[in-house]
Amino acid sequence: MKSYLKLAIRNLLRNREYFFINVFGLAVGMACAIMVMVYISQQAKYDNFHPASDRLYRVYLDSKLGGLESKVALTSSMFAFGLKPYVPEIEQSCRIFRIDRNITVSSPVSTLLESKELLYVDSTFFDLFGFKLIQGDPRTCLNEPRSIVLSQSIANQLFPNGALGKVLTVEKEKKWKVTGIMEDCPDNSHLHYKSLVSISSLIMPKKDWTSFNLYTYYRFNEQADLVETADPPFLGLSSIEYKLFKGFIKEAGDEIEKTMGKTISEMNSQDE
Repeated sequence: MKSYLKLAIRNLLRNREYFFINVFGLAVGMACAIMVMVYISQQAKYDNFHPASDRLYRVYLDSKLGGLESKVALTSSMFAFGLKPYVPEIEQSCRIFRIDRNITVSSPVSTLLESKELLYVDSTFFDLFGFKLIQGDPRTCLNEPRSIVLSQSIANQLFPNGALGKVLTVEKEKKWKVTGIMEDCPDNSHLHYKSLVSISSLIMPKKDWTSFNLYTYYRFNEQADLVETADPPFLGLSSIEYKLFKGFIKEAGDEIEKTMGKTISEMNSQDE
């Protein structure tokens, strides 16, 4: 073994350039393989930490009406609960709204709550999603207007001695009560937050069926067949999608016709 070791060292020293190239190439290859494995692992776990994640959906509108085409994930504030009577398979729903401006905090410290990390949500948020609440009651923490749930990092920054039950003064005079502390948002989530505010704290821009300004999420029950084709077939929609469509047309039909100046039948005939 001693002779083999000496021979190996002599060969390496004699061909040090090739030795360096081989070792460097091996190291780079292994590093790339590890990074790819980490990336694939993260992507495979994306958003699957939510309870019943296979039954959790965000509503996406793909429409063509009267020559106007729209492909957006935004919906009316009426979608979340207004369509449940038409689709009994909907088990739970939640609305998420983002404002386009930062919120100024004047007390306990002067800072900003950035708009991209501030979500206005329904009280069903923690029932629908798997984000962990460290302190507070997930069933009630977002029930009341002007309730705010802070991520652990923001809570420590604003209230080093404990945040639960404390009050934030925002926009000079509004008082938001801290009703919960949650874990910081994981990276493998399409939703990113640092604070959640009860959506009842917000005066919505317009409460009608044709103003699309927020995100709607549904969790369907275990009996729901999400791939069953509508009967009779209609534009390739699934049975549940068709129920949502019919419910929307029934509720929003008058608004659409008033806005467009034509009946739904006339607009459909134009699009054929």
